[in-house]
Amino acid sequence: MESEAQMRRLAAIWSLRAILLCGKLRTLDKNIRGWQEEILDLIGLDHLDTQDLSHQELVRESARRLDCLMREPLGEKGTLFRNLDELGSSIGLSAGEGTVLTFVLLLNEYEGLSGSIELLGEVGLSASYHRLSKVLEMDVGDIKNALRPDGPLVSSHLIKIDERPRQSIANRLEPLCGLCDRLQLADDMEAVLGIYFRKAPETSLGTADFPHLKDDIELLLRFLANSLQQWMEGVNILFYGPPGTGKTELARAVSGRLGCVLYEVTDGGEELRRRTSRMGSYRLCQRLLAKKQKCLVVFDEIEDAFPVEMSSLFGTSRSFGGEKAQINRTLERNPVPTIWITNSVDQMDPAYLRRFDMMLEVPVPPHAIRERILDRAVRGLRVNRNWLTQTALNSHLVPSHVEKVVRVTRTAGIEMGSRTEQALDRLIEQRYRVMEENHLIPKLSASLPSYYRSDFLQCDCELDKLLKGLTAHPHGRICLYGPSGTGKSALVRHLGDRLEKPVLVRRASDLLGPFVGMTERAIASMFRQAVKDNAILFLDEADSFLYDRVQASHSWERTQVNELLVQMEAFAGLLFCSTNLETVLDDAVFRRFDLKIKFDYIGSDQARGLFRAVLETKGAEIPPAAAARWMSELDGIERLTPAAFTTVLRKLRLLAATIDGEALLAGLRRETAVGTFGNRQKPGFRP
Repeated sequence: MESEAQMRRLAAIWSLRAILLCGKLRTLDKNIRGWQEEILDLIGLDHLDTQDLSHQELVRESARRLDCLMREPLGEKGTLFRNLDELGSSIGLSAGEGTVLTFVLLLNEYEGLSGSIELLGEVGLSASYHRLSKVLEMDVGDIKNALRPDGPLVSSHLIKIDERPRQSIANRLEPLCGLCDRLQLADDMEAVLGIYFRKAPETSLGTADFPHLKDDIELLLRFLANSLQQWMEGVNILFYGPPGTGKTELARAVSGRLGCVLYEVTDGGEELRRRTSRMGSYRLCQRLLAKKQKCLVVFDEIEDAFPVEMSSLFGTSRSFGGEKAQINRTLERNPVPTIWITNSVDQMDPAYLRRFDMMLEVPVPPHAIRERILDRAVRGLRVNRNWLTQTALNSHLVPSHVEKVVRVTRTAGIEMGSRTEQALDRLIEQRYRVMEENHLIPKLSASLPSYYRSDFLQCDCELDKLLKGLTAHPHGRICLYGPSGTGKSALVRHLGDRLEKPVLVRRASDLLGPFVGMTERAIASMFRQAVKDNAILFLDEADSFLYDRVQASHSWERTQVNELLVQMEAFAGLLFCSTNLETVLDDAVFRRFDLKIKFDYIGSDQARGLFRAVLETKGAEIPPAAAARWMSELDGIERLTPAAFTTVLRKLRLLAATIDGEALLAGLRRETAVGTFGNRQKPGFRP
C-alpha cells in the first residue's frame, strides 16, 4: 500500500473515532448540518446527504465505516512511515510518542481530520488530553507523558503546544513546519532533516588565517576539546563582529582543527521562517546529535532566534515571556557544544549573554592582515604595492568585501594596471555607499603630491625635530589647530609615511550616533581599532567632540567629551586631533594635549617656494622675465594656503587648461578673492 493511501486510511480512522466520540458527548447534533465536504470525503461517506441524516443514522454509518477500515490489511509501510520509524529511533521515541507525532502531522495535512477534531469543541488542556486519548485509543497518562515539556517531542520542537485555557485540539497542537512534506518526499533521513540542519561545507581557511585572534582561538580550542571529551552540557560560544569579518569561516576552521563534524542550522526557506522559529530547528538538531561523538553545531545569524529589544520612540524595550525562559533552558542544557554567530550584541538581553561560556569578538582584521588578505585576493591582477597599502588603510574593509569586488573584476576581465585599481576602487565605493550609511569611511589621500615639503607649512613647531622625536618615541597626544586648508591633514599623512604607520582617520560623521550611548561606544571602538592596527589615530574636526562642557545643554554632550578624555588618557599610541575652531575647545581637553601646534596662512617665502615647486612638477616653464612679476603679484595675495594651490590645479585639470604660471596665479587670485568662502577649501595637500 502506498504511503498516501496509508496516511489517508489512518486519518479517516481517527476522524471517525472523533465523530463517534462526539456522538457519545452529544455534541454532534448541532454540527451535522453544513459539514465540511473534506470530512465526508476523508471518511468515505461523501455519498450521504447530511441534511436529511439523523444523529443515530450518522453514528451508525460512521461505526460501520470505521469497522471496514479497521479490517483492511495494513500492507508494507510507505516512505512517510519508514522515515517516521527512523526518526523515532534516532531521538528515542516510544510507540505512544510515535503515534502522537503521526497524529499531529496528519492533523496538519488533512482538513477532513482537523475538521473532525474541531467537532470535539474548545476545552482545557486536561480535557484535550482525555479526548485525544479516546481518538488515538491510548491511555491518557501516555498522552500526557508524550506531550510533557521535557519529552523528546516537545523539547525537540517536533510538536509545539498552545497551553491557553480553552482551545480546540486542532489549534492546540502544531507540528514542526515542513516536517510532513519532508518525511513523504525524502528517501533518507539526512535529506529529511536538511531543511532544518545539515553538515556545514568545508572551508579553505584555517585558524592560522586569523592571527589577530591567535590567543583567543587557542583558549577556545582547549576549552572545546575538553568539553567534548567530558560530554559537558550547556557549552555555548558567541562569535560577534561586523558582517563579513569571517565569523562563519572561523567556526568551520575551529571545527576542522578539532576534527569534529560541524552541523549548521539552516534558515529553512520562507515558509519555515514564517511559521516557526529557527530555534525549533536547533532543538531538533540538538536532540538528534545528542549521542554522536565529535560534533559541533553552528547557529549563524541568531538575530531572528532570540527575542530582541524592540525599538520605540524613546529608545528600546525588551520582549519577555515564556519564550525567554525556554531559550534560557535551551542554552543551559544543550548536549552538543554550539557556536552562535551574530553581527551585534547590542540588542541581546543580558540574561542570554551571561549564559555563553566565551564571547569572542571577530573584528575587522588589523591593517597588516587586511593588506595580506587583499594581496592574496588580487594575486594575478596587476595592482601596485602602494595601492594595496592605501586601500588596506580602510578599517572597514572586511574579507567578504574583498572577495566580492575581486570576483567582479576578474570576471569582467579587467586585469591591467590602473584600470584594475580604478575598477576595484569603484566597486569598494559602491559597497560602502550602501552598507556604511551612504558614505565611505574617510581616509587621507592615497599619496601626497610630489611637490609636498613640510617647510611649505606655516606652523609654530620645528617639524624636523618633531619627526625625530616621534621616530624615537611614537606616542603622544598632539593638537593641530588653525584655518582650514593650512596643511594639518597633510602633516599627519606625511608623518605616517615617515614613521611607516597607517593612519586611521575618523570624523564626526563616523562617530556620532542617534541614540544615547552609541557615540561613546564608537569613540571607544576607534581607539581599540588604532591599537589593533598599530596606527596613528587622526581625529579630524575634533571640535565636534572637544567643545567646552560649560556650554553643553544636554548631559549626553558632556558624556561624549568625558568618554574621549578617558580614552585619550589610556591611549598609549600616537593621537592627532585637528580643529579650525580652537577657541571652543574644553580647557581640560586642551591641557591634555602634550603638544599644541598652531597652523596659519603661508608667508611670502613659502608661497614663492610652493609656486615654483608646483610649476616644476607639472613641467611648466618659468621664464626669468615673467618670474619676477609673478612673484611680486603672488606677494600681494593674502590668506594663501597650500590647499588653494591644490584646488587651482584640480580646476585646471577639469577644464583641460594649460598649467603655467599665468593660469596658476590667476586661479590663486580668484580663490582668495571669495572672502569668507575661502574657508571652504579642501584641507591639506591633495594631488
